[in-house]
Amino acid sequence: MVEEGADPQLRRLITAHPLLFRGTMPAVPSHIPAGWYDLVDRLCTDIEVTLGPQSCAELEVFQINEKFGTLRFYYSLGEHCDVQVDLVSADEAMRLVGSGVANGDRLADNSAESQVRRHVAAACDASGTTCQRCGGRAELRNPDGWWVTLCDSDAAAPCCVAFGERLIRATYARSVWASWPGRGEIVVVLGF
Repeated sequence: MVEEGADPQLRRLITAHPLLFRGTMPAVPSHIPAGWYDLVDRLCTDIEVTLGPQSCAELEVFQINEKFGTLRFYYSLGEHCDVQVDLVSADEAMRLVGSGVANGDRLADNSAESQVRRHVAAACDASGTTCQRCGGRAELRNPDGWWVTLCDSDAAAPCCVAFGERLIRATYARSVWASWPGRGEIVVVLGF
């Protein structure tokens, strides 16, 4: 069942793709930046077309989120669980070390599982040039020690982040919408 306090973009995605999500939230709390909704929606459509109605029942989405400024889509399909490993060097140069199947099996290049992996990899790669806020053409940036993918306009927009009673001025605040029971919400206020 879709939780009432869930990320609005995620609720919308679950409703739009009943074959993949079967009306349930991913196992791990997830967040889809507003600018990446179309990208993730296309990814889900591609997966549904690749797998068909029968095989979609074998796919479980564990988590959808942003990590190091790019999209992550964690899932399992049948006996295969896709694994991604990220490393950041001391000079903050980001490197994706690897992506593979957790049980070590090699997949045939033409298998549905391999096609799904290619769809996921393409969407994750595309997120590195798609603005997290507006969906426009963007680049991966590291302002203030936080990797983000923003267009020039959104990267230059000042904003404030309200956390509880505190208002923090920042050059960039993630497009965050989150709610923790008993702890309140993080709200991003733009245009300050």
